[in-house]
Amino acid sequence: MEEKITIPRTKGLEISEIIDQIENSISVFFQILEESVDRCLRFTNGFGIESLIFTLEKVFVQFVNSLSSTVEFLRVSVGLEEKLFLEEANKTNLTSGSRNINQKRKNNHSWDSCGEALRLAKLFNKFHKRMKQFESILTKKIFQKNDELFGKTEITDPLSIALINFDEKKYSIINFFNRTKNSSMSILHKSIVLSNELYLFANNFVFDILFINIQFNLSFIRNLPNWSKIKDTNNVISLPTFSFDPLHYISEVGDHILNIPKLLQSFLTQGEENEKKNEMEFISIYLNQISKQTMGLYVEEILSISFLSQLGSKQLDADITYLINIFNYLMVPIEKEILIIHELIKLNQNNYNNESNKILTREGNLNNIQALIPKIKKIKKY
Repeated sequence: MEEKITIPRTKGLEISEIIDQIENSISVFFQILEESVDRCLRFTNGFGIESLIFTLEKVFVQFVNSLSSTVEFLRVSVGLEEKLFLEEANKTNLTSGSRNINQKRKNNHSWDSCGEALRLAKLFNKFHKRMKQFESILTKKIFQKNDELFGKTEITDPLSIALINFDEKKYSIINFFNRTKNSSMSILHKSIVLSNELYLFANNFVFDILFINIQFNLSFIRNLPNWSKIKDTNNVISLPTFSFDPLHYISEVGDHILNIPKLLQSFLTQGEENEKKNEMEFISIYLNQISKQTMGLYVEEILSISFLSQLGSKQLDADITYLINIFNYLMVPIEKEILIIHELIKLNQNNYNNESNKILTREGNLNNIQALIPKIKKIKKY
């Protein structure tokens, strides 16, 4: 059986071709499993079932491991190596123009790859369901064989028990049947768990592809010069020196998040009404998780800004307002931390301490925000 299992090939193939290989491998895999079960039951008359279960679990582990390795390969091939792209984003000599080019490349690449990742997740979901179906059919076949061999009634008379104990094969197989009947776990429990883990791994692949663009855009904002801008008092004529429209980085993040439901829906809504309902829940879960992760990373980056001037505070206010409006439009819950930071950065320098204390008393203890916002705004706390 093990020799016939085909492992997906990756070398020299496009992502779509690799997923085609995976789909074909899964189809062949179950065909071999089903044939092996029927052959075993036919040739051993059911007495090789225990060995068969052991072999099935072993083969399944090997196959899932090979599929997991293929997903790892795909992650690398689409650029999901966090260290590599963050190093690129944080290079001090990276110009604004080259950043935009790199960002555009990553944005296009993530959208292109996401469709294939979604296809893979759906494929592994079917794989998990088919594994459960295979296990259910196998269980029925095993108990049917038990009924054929020993009948449906339980053997209780001493002579029959003594004869069975004398026959090692019968003793072994009856023990196996009894253990299987009395167990709360399925006969291929480990395989079922692994197939579900594989599906979750593929979902993480989709999530990471969707998030990479956001991560790239937010990864260097702490170093933007806009935050430290100071009004030029030497100009006799008051000229506009600072735009309070959302900056490019947050516009890119907002546009990306707005496109996520459309992208997911275009790949998922292709089934019956009940299936569509499940897929809408799937989209909602993805959107909420990505939004939550975005807000968490944004808070982390804001608190890493070294200096936030009055003009910088107004710009950051515009950026945060824009993002909150996006989340409100999508009916996504806003994280408490981003709302508090938004309130604090808008406070006037002169009455910051009094007003911030009111906010923090109302919201409770938030040590990092409480300590870092005054620090980056260069406000002396008392």
